[in-house]
Amino acid sequence: MKDSLERWVKSKFAGRKDHAGKPYYGHCDFVANFARQYARALGLPENEVVTVYQAGLCHDLFEDTDTSEQELLSRTSLKVLELVKVLTHLPSDPYEDYFERILPNRLAVIVKLADATHNAMVTRFDEKERTEALMDGCLAYSRRVLRLQRRIMDLYGQQLP
Repeated sequence: MKDSLERWVKSKFAGRKDHAGKPYYGHCDFVANFARQYARALGLPENEVVTVYQAGLCHDLFEDTDTSEQELLSRTSLKVLELVKVLTHLPSDPYEDYFERILPNRLAVIVKLADATHNAMVTRFDEKERTEALMDGCLAYSRRVLRLQRRIMDLYGQQLP
């Protein structure tokens, strides 16, 4: 029997820690669930809600694991694969170019908003780890969150329930 997508992604990140020293899968789970909740709040059709959820789970696979496109495609849909590719930041891409590439893709904006929101959360870190550099990094992510929220209003503002 095929593993669920959640179990498979969790196994791909087994033993890896996020920047806060917590199991990396927790970041993927947060992004997926936040993106799903946000997509539902926007009134998106259920197939798009599922797509952003799955892309949220998988958004860091190409950056942080040895997962191939074919392997991901065998577990998800072509739409999810294409969305994860848009969300993948290659080391050779200046971050601003990467960010601009996401903005035209409405589903990528939702997943990236979820990702940036989690990355902006200072509370993920123990108080003793909250250095000025860490706080500055979280502030930078907070600015990205605001920019992504503005983009969502541009895309969906007139259609919000």
